[in-house]
Amino acid sequence: VIAEDIPYEFAKDKVNAIAQRMEEIGSSDVADPLLREEYFRLEQDMEKYTAALQLTDEWAQEQERLEREWEESIAPANQEALRKVRRHMPVNVRNLSEAALVSQPTPNGKFLPKSIAKKFKRTNCLQLLRIDPEDI
Repeated sequence: VIAEDIPYEFAKDKVNAIAQRMEEIGSSDVADPLLREEYFRLEQDMEKYTAALQLTDEWAQEQERLEREWEESIAPANQEALRKVRRHMPVNVRNLSEAALVSQPTPNGKFLPKSIAKKFKRTNCLQLLRIDPEDI
């Protein structure tokens, strides 16, 4: 059977059944040679059905849906984290030294601890938060 010919629901059911049986056996290090051989066959079948599953449009749609749901679930926390970082990070962070970051007040009027100033300077992706998107 070619992986492309295996329907999504069938492949999904097989993956779940194989995973359950593999969990029952435990691992390929089992002492019983018959179980070890069964586990090996299950690993091969798992590869086949997982590949078949991943070739389907339904799987791609499900992965997109799961990713979208995850992104939506963490969006409020991400927005809050962005606000917190921007409250502490000067707009011109790229042009300031670590010493200047520690000695100058931040946008919220406080002073940065040395460890945070070091993080701002050494983690370039954080500096992107203060760059015009057109300049990136």
